[in-house]
Amino acid sequence: MASAWQLWRLQETDTAITQIEARIEELDSGQELEDIREELDQEKAGIENEIVEKKLKLKQEELKLGGMEDHLNSLKEKVFKGDTANPKELMAMQKELEIATAQKSAQEENVLMLMEAADGLELKKRELDKKFKDIDKILAGRNEEYKKEKKKLEDEVLIVKDRREKMASAIEPHVLKRYEDIRNKSNGIAVAKVIKGNCGGCFMTIPVPLLNRVKDRHMEFCSSCGRILFPDTEIPPVAAAEAAQSKDKA
Repeated sequence: MASAWQLWRLQETDTAITQIEARIEELDSGQELEDIREELDQEKAGIENEIVEKKLKLKQEELKLGGMEDHLNSLKEKVFKGDTANPKELMAMQKELEIATAQKSAQEENVLMLMEAADGLELKKRELDKKFKDIDKILAGRNEEYKKEKKKLEDEVLIVKDRREKMASAIEPHVLKRYEDIRNKSNGIAVAKVIKGNCGGCFMTIPVPLLNRVKDRHMEFCSSCGRILFPDTEIPPVAAAEAAQSKDKA
């Protein structure tokens, strides 16, 4: 019959496995940086689309400006050529020339603003490209460190699992099953150490007769929480006195 000591050691091994696996889960894989990189990637895609739209708009407005310049040059030629002597027609042409000049000036301002906007977007894109390079450099180092640490912990947990398998093989199947059932429903603690006459799992006082059986290395279970009891090195004086009285009565 397996002893409480064997089960206690098995539980310590199971706890070690759980802790190592938790450390693997907690390793920094660089996911936070990956998330930032993804956000930057979306931002960059948006900027690139804006650049395309701005350049297309700029091209259209430059063509429009070119048409205005041609029209303005044509008007200037007519006005300064002196082909028209009629004052009314001359005034009308001068008015049209003024309007065309103002429109061209406004269009030049519009084109300039579009050029500045496009340049600003190009600058943002270059800044994002630099951020990408910085993040990729950090990620490369982080991934290497993550893989190395993960491999180390995975090797460690394999060794502990192998030790656990050997320990479990020395325990009767029905005892092992009961241990695992208790462990599953008791927050991973199937074996509780007796501490000053109390169960180390639920902290309830253990009756003296049960305490005596635990002291004698019998496989016993806490009457309150059902955990397997593992004896402490010595029974508290009060419990020892009560145990002596019980033996005398018997």
